[in-house]
Amino acid sequence: MNTQAVRISELSADQVRKAVDLSGLNFNTTADLEPRTVLAGQERATQALQMGIEMAQPGYNIFVSDVEGAGARTQITTLLQERAAAMPAPGDWVYVHNFRQPDQPCALALEPGQGCRLTQDMERLVTHLRETLPKAFQQEAFENEQRELGEKYEQQVRQIQQGFSRFAQEQGFRFQVDPAGNAIFIPMRDGEPMSQEALASLSDDERQALDKRQSDVLHTFRSVMQQQRQLMQQLAEDIKGIERNFCAAIIAPLINELCQQYPQASVHQYLAAVQEHMLSHLELFKAGRSPPQSGAMPFQLTPDGQESFLEYRVNVVVDNSDTQGAPVLIEDTPTYKNLFGTIERVVDPHGRVVTNFTRIKAGSLLKASGAICCLTWKMP
Repeated sequence: MNTQAVRISELSADQVRKAVDLSGLNFNTTADLEPRTVLAGQERATQALQMGIEMAQPGYNIFVSDVEGAGARTQITTLLQERAAAMPAPGDWVYVHNFRQPDQPCALALEPGQGCRLTQDMERLVTHLRETLPKAFQQEAFENEQRELGEKYEQQVRQIQQGFSRFAQEQGFRFQVDPAGNAIFIPMRDGEPMSQEALASLSDDERQALDKRQSDVLHTFRSVMQQQRQLMQQLAEDIKGIERNFCAAIIAPLINELCQQYPQASVHQYLAAVQEHMLSHLELFKAGRSPPQSGAMPFQLTPDGQESFLEYRVNVVVDNSDTQGAPVLIEDTPTYKNLFGTIERVVDPHGRVVTNFTRIKAGSLLKASGAICCLTWKMP
């Protein structure tokens, strides 16, 4: 066994200093350098990554594992951005009200920039209709047609009442209404109301005959009242029909104009549902709700704290109106909420927790639809 001690020599500072010849470098600082597109020392991995990026088929994802601090993230992001720049800009996504199933909002895929356009178009549509429809109800042609319709039904009601009065007289009764609005049938004899003494002096057969005639009159009266209620219901429906026809002449051209600006069938279906809902709920636009002032928002709060005309709002969850190429989204915190979005809830003036389709917020996966989403995950 060699027990001779190792001799240690002292080194000077110049001996331990690594000298680098900077004359061979063609840059002043690293900021002058282009980002590397090849993973350091991993050319094959870079080729595999590039091949994966070029695969446009659905259902394929890329998983990259690397040592922290090796610079892979920067280089991978550069590769993704180069590929995304050559991709077309993805479209917008909006949520709108589902008029058939209000608890299931409709998602519409639009072209880039159409989301904000549709929002503005719907705001202008509501503002315009809130100003013009109340005036339509005050037009002389509308009032004349409504008055003629009312006179027509009033004449039918008078004919029914006159017919019933004749029938009651034939049965020996006078029909009249007391101050409280109750119907009264007064027995008559020789054109005069029968007194209590006259009624009491009737024989049993006469009393039975009187009761039989009174029963027939009451039965006919109930039938007449039913006819009048049906006429009033029909009158209300016909008036709604007049209102619908007048307003359809205003709403339909505006909806058709919007349809020409959006080629998507889903948007056409939505606008058709909007038109039908408006025509079925014209009371929303009547004079009871004052039109918005100049510069005011068309969707305002009602006294109960709810937004008026909420059904016609458009919730833009993904806006790519200013996007060039496809974006690369880096999600550093891939939680469920960040990936899939969320639905916000608010407390209304009555203390209830409520929500609606305008409270939907998109997550990274929806924002990256038609683009590239990169999820980062640090192993524990």
